[in-house]
Order: sequence, then C-alpha cells, then structure tokens
Amino acid sequence: MSSQIHQGRVAGRHWDPNQYLKFADHRLRPALELLDRIPLESPQVIYDIGCGTGQITRLIAERWPNAKVYGLDNSPEMLAKASAEPSDIEWIEADIQNWSPTETPDLLYSNAALHWLAGHQELFPRLVGFLQMGGCLAVQM
Repeated sequence: MSSQIHQGRVAGRHWDPNQYLKFADHRLRPALELLDRIPLESPQVIYDIGCGTGQITRLIAERWPNAKVYGLDNSPEMLAKASAEPSDIEWIEADIQNWSPTETPDLLYSNAALHWLAGHQELFPRLVGFLQMGGCLAVQM
C-alpha cells in the first residue's frame, strides 16, 4: 500500500490491530531494550506516544505501578483494542502534531511510531518542552 505522511498522520493508512499484532514480536525486543535504558526510578506521569494496541503501555504500567500512565494514538481501531482489557491506563485518541499533555510528564516514551511523522526538527524540541525538569524522552524509530 502506498502512503503519504501528512501533518502528523499517515494519509491513506488504516491500522488493523489484528494484523499489527501478527508482527508484535518484531517490535517487542527493541521496545523492551528502550524501556530498560530509561534512567528514571519512579516517574509519576508517563505517556506512551503511538501506543498502538497497548502491549508496551501495559508493560510500562507494570514497571512503574504508582505512575499515572497514558496511551496515546491517532487510530481509534488500535485504541479500541488497547482499551478492551481493563486497566488503570487512560487511552487518548490524538494526533501527536496537535497534542499537548493534560499532566506534565516525567517520561514520554515512543517505540516504532514517530518515524511515521514529518517535521522531527520541530517535533522533538516540542516534546522535550513538555517534560518535567529531569524528565526523559525515550524514542526508538
């Protein structure tokens, strides 16, 4: 399928959670390696940007059980799959290019999502600007 990147969305792309999960193992190892490199001991507010089906978001919530964890994605289909299992995670449908956090994060985490977006030179400084002093932006593309 041919797709174009357009103001933070991938034009013409429909995200099918079941198809996405067929390849979950390919994304899991780098996601876990990224998670292991995060230097924070007890972040209080965490956003998983481009959370997809929420598989990694749940691991984040397990690692830091006292944190408020948000899963952010622009696909309603992916968020429907993510929210199908009960949890304390708050799922947010939003386009990262226009999104601002409702709570100041200690950690912004994104695995295999931000490469779909254009404008990284503007995006990354904006994301860092959302963080608490001493916070962490953890990205794998």
